[in-house]
Amino acid sequence: MNEAAVVVPTGDYSLVVSGKDFEIFLNERLLQPLGMKDTTYFPSEEQLSRLAVVYWFSPTEKKLVRAPQEVFLTLPYSDRKIRHAPGGGLFSTGGDLARFAQMFLGKGMFEGRRYLSESAVDQMTRSQLSPEALATVPQPPGGGPDVPVSYGLGWGVGATGAFFHPGAASTNIRVDPARGYAAISLPQQAPDATMLEVSLRLDEAARQHWDLHAK
Repeated sequence: MNEAAVVVPTGDYSLVVSGKDFEIFLNERLLQPLGMKDTTYFPSEEQLSRLAVVYWFSPTEKKLVRAPQEVFLTLPYSDRKIRHAPGGGLFSTGGDLARFAQMFLGKGMFEGRRYLSESAVDQMTRSQLSPEALATVPQPPGGGPDVPVSYGLGWGVGATGAFFHPGAASTNIRVDPARGYAAISLPQQAPDATMLEVSLRLDEAARQHWDLHAK
């Protein structure tokens, strides 16, 4: 359920545009209408009871151990003074993220309702970097079809046209509009070389599975 790392906001610019707090604006305009009932900056006690355990590999114990929850998000989770920034801090579930990804596959539409304009989706999911800036972007080790990676608005953009957004604990959403599918991985483990390899293999398995059954 822990989907993205926290960024402490320095100001709430949604107040300028909408007159509403960003959290309220996001809930009213996107999360609730889209049916993302388990996506929130401030999980309830019931939601916290379902919060997935996060692990990391201990170099001293040579095994996976439970990571302190505060490693990825600032405690307490109920403190509304800490976070609700566009850059991160949301809790979510696989089911909710699937609806979000399908909305992007639909170029802003899902189940007959438009949430984002097609032009907005295009701007978000295409490279916004100049060739000079792109040349300075560190590329992920291990290769893969998305290299060279660029960046749009809130999304990483791969060489194939797929776009992705990694979160805390090695989570990732990857949307492949050319093939017409999205893959969501929620491993809940601190990033390391092993998790990078696992992520690459999961992406490749998803592509192969889709290509096999799309024929």
